[in-house]
Amino acid sequence: MKEQQYTRARLERMAAEGLKSLLKAEFGIDADTDDKSALVDVVMRAQEDDQGLHDDQESSVLHENGETMAKAGTRRKIRMVIHNQSGPGGAEPVFVGVNGHGVLFPRDTEVLLSPEVAEVIMNAKSDVIRNHDDGRVETIVVNRYAYTVLGEA
Repeated sequence: MKEQQYTRARLERMAAEGLKSLLKAEFGIDADTDDKSALVDVVMRAQEDDQGLHDDQESSVLHENGETMAKAGTRRKIRMVIHNQSGPGGAEPVFVGVNGHGVLFPRDTEVLLSPEVAEVIMNAKSDVIRNHDDGRVETIVVNRYAYTVLGEA
């Protein structure tokens, strides 16, 4: 874990430029967005996952428009849309980390993703618990994100 821990309250008091500087200095992530809420979320997730980059790794690049994604050693890209969903966080940007490289991209917008990042989205699952009228309880595994794969770019 990084030596310095930042609370959400402390991060929310910072300006967007300060958050960008923090992401670069502490986690090696270049952020090209001024969405303060998204920047705070990325810092919090980076701290939780302790996915800071090592000196021999390249930095990831986060773009608000979703066109440039994490550098994962491949030129092939997958065209994908992650749809809004009902419930808390259902319209929030999606953060995905692969091997220390972080990606933040908007929902309901076509984005170009490396195959590795697209695979994380497609393999993300959640458990949904259903209570039946007869008292049975059933657990169903569902996709975490509603998405559409539009093909290769």
